[in-house]
Amino acid sequence: MSILTRVLIVFTFLLSIIFCGYNMALYNARTNHREVAENVSTERDELKRELKTEKEARSRALTQANAEITRLNNANQNIISDKAGYEQTIAQRDMVIRNLRADYNSVNEKLKQAINWANTSNQKIDEIQKLYDAERIKANAAEDQKNLLIDLAHTEEQQKNIYREEVKHLKIQLDEQQYKLQLIDNRLQAYISKYGILREGVIPEIEGKVVGVNNDVIVVNQGSDNGVQVGYVFAITRDNKFIGKANVREVYSDKCVCYIDHRFDVKGPTGLVIKALKHDNASTKK
Repeated sequence: MSILTRVLIVFTFLLSIIFCGYNMALYNARTNHREVAENVSTERDELKRELKTEKEARSRALTQANAEITRLNNANQNIISDKAGYEQTIAQRDMVIRNLRADYNSVNEKLKQAINWANTSNQKIDEIQKLYDAERIKANAAEDQKNLLIDLAHTEEQQKNIYREEVKHLKIQLDEQQYKLQLIDNRLQAYISKYGILREGVIPEIEGKVVGVNNDVIVVNQGSDNGVQVGYVFAITRDNKFIGKANVREVYSDKCVCYIDHRFDVKGPTGLVIKALKHDNASTKK
């Protein structure tokens, strides 16, 4: 056998060994790729499940958020409805107070008239008594006019009885008017106690300044230390010009919180309502 043949045999053997090694490496690589692919597939499935869980959680959170928004909107509508109801109740209460004051004034006038009638009747009774006494003196002084004086005395007595009956009737009317007046006064006091509304004429004169404004709410630098009470009414002025009124709702020692009464709004030259500002004057003086 020649050397060339031996070399070819050796070379062929080496190539066979190299080829077998390459096939074994390729087989191992394919096995590793399959395991990696399986791991990747498993991780991808886990990620899908996590993404699905996260999506469901976000969907539930979104649903809850929408439900909360709906609840808040409903609550806002209820607050608006309650505010309208409160404003209507306050308006009705003010109307009742005005009617009670009108009834009080009417009954007071009738009471004054009844007192005047009673005083007039008493004066008439006194005059009749004086006339009666004068006639009795004349009867004692002049016997010849005795019968005439007796008749006159009877007549005067009858007239006196008539006036007494009138006075008695007037007293009964006066008692009835006083009873009605007491009932009205009790009702007015009940409303005053319940709503903190004071009678006209008892609010002292208090001067102050507006130190805070928030829409229809203002703060005046006068409080309970200065005699302010719930129910007082401040007139708001600027440069000695009236621009509105505000009702005291909350009182502190050195300040009070008031609500603008839009019934007394004043419009400016442009046609817009003049709003209260800081440093405006506030006074309970009418």
